[in-house]
Amino acid sequence: MLSDAPYVRVFSLDFSKPFDTVRHATLMEKLSTLAVPDEVYNWIKDFLEGHSHCTKFGLDVSPFADITASVIQGSSLGPSKPLEIEA
Repeated sequence: MLSDAPYVRVFSLDFSKPFDTVRHATLMEKLSTLAVPDEVYNWIKDFLEGHSHCTKFGLDVSPFADITASVIQGSSLGPSKPLEIEA
């Protein structure tokens, strides 16, 4: 890119903690106010949408619920491995 332009813009996000408390809708609203290329905005939006979660405890399984905050663990944007919680 530098062969055609005097500089290159880099868009970098730290996904390690913000998603613990930031809702996806809030993040996307704030991103929409920035000069972010549509392709980048849509990529992040598509990544965050359409995921659900259920919890299993013993033989009981909860109903599925949409994930509207956080990042799926093990994904390219999420933590590298899930936290292990001792009971």
